[in-house]
Amino acid sequence: MKTLSCSAVLVTVSLILLSGCEREPLTILHWNDAHSNNLPFKTKRSPSDPQLVEVGGYAWLKAALDSIRDARPVNLTVFAGDEFQGTPISSETAGRSQIPMLQALAPDFLVPGNHEFDYGDDHFLHLADSSGLNWLAANLIDSVSRQPVFQSGQLINRGGWKVAVVGITTPELKEVSLPVNVDRFSMIGHLEAIRQTIDSLNRIGKPDLYILISHAGLDMDSTIARAIPDFDLIIGGHTHSVMAEPSVIGKTRIVQSGSRGRFLGEITISEKQGLPDVAFKVHEIGPGNQKPDKKFQARIDSMEAGLQERLKVVIGEFTTELPLPTTGENALANWITDAYRWKTGAEISMMNAGGIRRGFHPGPVSRRDIWELAPFGNYLVDLFFTGQQLEAAIRHSLNHAETPLHFSGLQLTIRQKRTGSDLIRVSVNGQPVRKETVYRVTTNNFVALQARAMFGIDPASLRTKQTGLVDRDVLMERIQTSGSMGPVTDGRLKVIP
Repeated sequence: MKTLSCSAVLVTVSLILLSGCEREPLTILHWNDAHSNNLPFKTKRSPSDPQLVEVGGYAWLKAALDSIRDARPVNLTVFAGDEFQGTPISSETAGRSQIPMLQALAPDFLVPGNHEFDYGDDHFLHLADSSGLNWLAANLIDSVSRQPVFQSGQLINRGGWKVAVVGITTPELKEVSLPVNVDRFSMIGHLEAIRQTIDSLNRIGKPDLYILISHAGLDMDSTIARAIPDFDLIIGGHTHSVMAEPSVIGKTRIVQSGSRGRFLGEITISEKQGLPDVAFKVHEIGPGNQKPDKKFQARIDSMEAGLQERLKVVIGEFTTELPLPTTGENALANWITDAYRWKTGAEISMMNAGGIRRGFHPGPVSRRDIWELAPFGNYLVDLFFTGQQLEAAIRHSLNHAETPLHFSGLQLTIRQKRTGSDLIRVSVNGQPVRKETVYRVTTNNFVALQARAMFGIDPASLRTKQTGLVDRDVLMERIQTSGSMGPVTDGRLKVIP
């Protein structure tokens, strides 16, 4: 009598695990927040390291993926969102350039990050449909039909493991996107959406493993793990967190793999005394670590060639280290907001930290560098605040906005509390704020449209004026005009105990 191997039976009987079949180790590969970084980029491995190294690049990422897949054929590959925005090629093509990239990297599942929607809701749906990939988003529904936009989850079989895979997009999508880009969609409570998806998958067949793919950020993923302890793994994105080891809450391991395609996470799950045993590894991607997939690299080089010639032109240099903003005053944010005022002549300028997409090491600055700093092509807008509105807006930003705004022309003294901050003193260009005086504030159109969240003010109540200026054009002009610049912090934000 002819016998069938365990794997053959599992292919035929798709979701039924037969007793006595030994589970093979399951390898899960994951990356997130690649932001269309098709090409390698230079960075330091640590702030104190004087040497720049070249990392990332999709031809190297593909080579790493293929190598691990060949060595460990029982695998699952996932991408945790944010691909269609971040570099000139994706902006020039409105994300279309990244469809063949994703298809070549071939994730089994992916979730939409908030920047997938940057070119409009209908355009994103067209991109997602044309990709032919398995998008998951349990918490995203159509505003009119009230039907799910994508699948909530799937129950799959890999090497004898019955795996429930659930996906969510950014729960605060409506707050972090331009309203016009997400009008077609509504959000439902992500915890309830996850619970309903788990219940539906459990009715099909009790899984051995529960995995959530999330573009919600590390803090929210931790909240989910506490509220819904079913998950063995939460594979996350959104906060660009580089994690050498997972965060562990109960039985749930939470992981991310940085951003810009620099790292590939590898998780191996094997059976030990009838229970899952989980091991983690992080691979750095780039020319110093792998050989590229040459055919894929040739394809990328051909696609990027025209832009490369235009954007590699050096337009100035920074002489100081300029890291991305975290908390407190930041030299790069100071330079950007100072440049806004330099161009428009406004008394004040403000911008959101989320609009600053890369930092700089001392050295030459090219057009491409500035494009990557400000990839969204936001327009500058003038808002007009009375002094009374201005003080109220600053207090709201310090205590209610997701991240406080960076600014130029203001001098603030604050006292930090456990949550939020007290505003002690505020002045405009060294002068006390006059409650009835109207101040012109230059900001970007994202902040202006999100005035309720950013300032606690109804956008319709503010007088606005379009400047016709694009933020990155202003930044390019500023550094070209100055040549060499060394932005610093200057005490415009003082924190007292």
